[in-house]
Amino acid sequence: MKKLILAGVVGFLSLSTYANQPLFLNGGSPQVMGTSPNYISTSSDVTSSNAMRPGFSVKGGYSGLKIDSDLLGKGRFNGFELGATYDFDHRGLWTKFETQEDNTFDVDQFSLGGHYTFFNNKQTYMQGSLGLGYAWSEVKGNGASVDLDYIFLPVGVEVGYYFTQNLAAYAGLGYKWFSNENAEACIDGECVSGDSRDLDVHGESYNFGLKYKF
Repeated sequence: MKKLILAGVVGFLSLSTYANQPLFLNGGSPQVMGTSPNYISTSSDVTSSNAMRPGFSVKGGYSGLKIDSDLLGKGRFNGFELGATYDFDHRGLWTKFETQEDNTFDVDQFSLGGHYTFFNNKQTYMQGSLGLGYAWSEVKGNGASVDLDYIFLPVGVEVGYYFTQNLAAYAGLGYKWFSNENAEACIDGECVSGDSRDLDVHGESYNFGLKYKF
């Protein structure tokens, strides 16, 4: 596959780029002297609000990507991710670095964006996310090399479960659209460069790992 990718790109370029709630007194008749008043607390269990509790989190785990391209073909990438998030309430911000490979070439990705927690029940939560990222990759072999640079749009859904107040496991599924920004192909020191929509790729993303909230 490496030879096909190198040949295809070289040939193409040569031709043309979450707050605590108060306690409320139980309404009703006055209490008899000597008895304790009844209180009803409307605050939820601590762990039931962890996903939306304001604070900083870090996470890490497996990251995968399955792509499809008319020119580059199909590929399945495996690797890992490291990320950080900050939750304000239902909304939050995130950033992530991923590195993946498919035995043909390596792909590194850096992205950031926002997320919204639309489901939160006890220890379980579900979030939707949208972002923007930059990806770069290099292929070498047989005296030739190809460097590819992309801007990409990631969307996804993440489901998580808090085992403790701070530690959670998560899994995500999403989709990414990669738009080629630059491509350079070199053979024996002679290089050509450019960009083209024909080099665009897209595909499914999936991940899982552990998250710790401070």
